Amino acid sequence: HSRHRRMTFCAWLRQFTKKLLVNLKGKQFVANVIVNRRDRIRSQPDICSVVYAEGQFTYNKGETIELKNALDVRSFNATLRISYLAVQGWLPDASNGADHYFNPKTIKRKKPWMVAGIDIGRVGNHHFRRLIDDNGNWMN
Repeated sequence: HSRHRRMTFCAWLRQFTKKLLVNLKGKQFVANVIVNRRDRIRSQPDICSVVYAEGQFTYNKGETIELKNALDVRSFNATLRISYLAVQGWLPDASNGADHYFNPKTIKRKKPWMVAGIDIGRVGNHHFRRLIDDNGNWMN
């Protein structure tokens, strides 16, 4: 049980600290990316190793969570629920297999992986891509 709580917390932390993810679709896509990466990348065998892998996800270190208004509380609860479902394996993959995402408005220079693989689509400013096949191999 404590391992599931830890994994849920890691997934929740990743999603909740993304300020842009105010809608459920964005929250679910990020959770799907995390689970898809865990399932495909051998060096990242659990949720926490995906979330905290160096250079993989950016978040605001030291960011505090303010639960002063109803919208923040709803977002907090929705993120926790989605994270729990993802860790349990009960969250449908709405992302169609996405395992990477980026926000072109926050990058200085496009990297090769941002145009590789399969373009899954967009949620808000974020572009979602599938770069790793089911066998853990990088797609071109």
